[in-house]
Amino acid sequence: QDDGSTLYTCTVCGATKSETAHVHSWGEWTYNNDAVYVSSKNYKDGTATRRCDDCGKTETKTIEGTGLLRVNTVSVELAAAVVLRPGFAESRAAKFDETYCVIDYAKGKEQHYTLKDYKAVGTNRSYAFDQIAPKYFDQEVTITMYGVKDGIVCKGHSLNYSIKTYLYNQLKKNPSANMKKLLIETLYYGDADQTYNHMPNTLISDLTEEQKAIHTLDVPTYTKITHKIDNPTGNDIADWKTVALELSGAVYVKYKVEVPKTANLDDIDFHFVIDGVDTVVNHKADPDLFELTSAKNTANNAYFVTYKGMASHQYSVPINAYATGADGTQISKTLVFNAESYALSNAYKGDQTLALLVDQMLRYGRANIAYRANPNA
Repeated sequence: QDDGSTLYTCTVCGATKSETAHVHSWGEWTYNNDAVYVSSKNYKDGTATRRCDDCGKTETKTIEGTGLLRVNTVSVELAAAVVLRPGFAESRAAKFDETYCVIDYAKGKEQHYTLKDYKAVGTNRSYAFDQIAPKYFDQEVTITMYGVKDGIVCKGHSLNYSIKTYLYNQLKKNPSANMKKLLIETLYYGDADQTYNHMPNTLISDLTEEQKAIHTLDVPTYTKITHKIDNPTGNDIADWKTVALELSGAVYVKYKVEVPKTANLDDIDFHFVIDGVDTVVNHKADPDLFELTSAKNTANNAYFVTYKGMASHQYSVPINAYATGADGTQISKTLVFNAESYALSNAYKGDQTLALLVDQMLRYGRANIAYRANPNA
């Protein structure tokens, strides 16, 4: 009928009745996590289901691409830092409106890291995870791809992987001498960190005697650089206090700086210049890189500012740190520092395990320099 209802007439007595069609009140689509992956050629896409809130009826549809929602490459970047790089093919990503990678990393307690930023590497999207400290190079992380299609969040197949797995796999490929040296010194770097943290040593036990012989016990020659250059404006609002290193997958530099309580921290840019590259750290843009700490001068606030731009082959390279105000004028002295200065000052304070760790950190850095200079040697 015109109003959308259906009219029924009894063919015996002529009685009639009218019924209005049921209009479903559908809920949200929910992914069923039922995709099957055996190989890149043997898989089955998963499904999503929605349910009518009134009558309980359900509808199910296939979500194309979920069968291959899984990282297809995993590598480790040793050039700038020890960075785990899961890769996901662009052809697979094209099936979704959005993709991202989730890393489950225990490190004593389970933590979840969502990686949405990526860089294009060949035909893959390459994600970067740099939170694995050397002492955890043997610990597996769980890598899971997620895809979003028409608002439906689809969880992909998980893969377990470790830095140790990558390093040993590369050693089996008969790498160049410089690459082999870098791989082995990376394993010994993790071994030294495990010793320092009183953990079981699990990283070098599978090396052959020939491979162990490539590792050297020489004490690296340290290059010490630490001094201040006067501010040409003479207006030193920000005052550098100390510098330290945070030893994680990448080696981060942590600067302690004091600024007057009357100053607006968001208006100050902190510049860190190494090998001509100027990295600007600002509290408003990157609050996670700032940590409030105690100040010696009660008129000041003190902060630890983390600089993440130093690569492992730059431990001996000077970093020029200075601050500028809202108008771009320099408002601090320039602190000139390099990572080896911290290593030198902390290596021989009576803690032999710390000395071994910083020495090995530098051997790893030296091996990286040699590899970068001639990868095929």
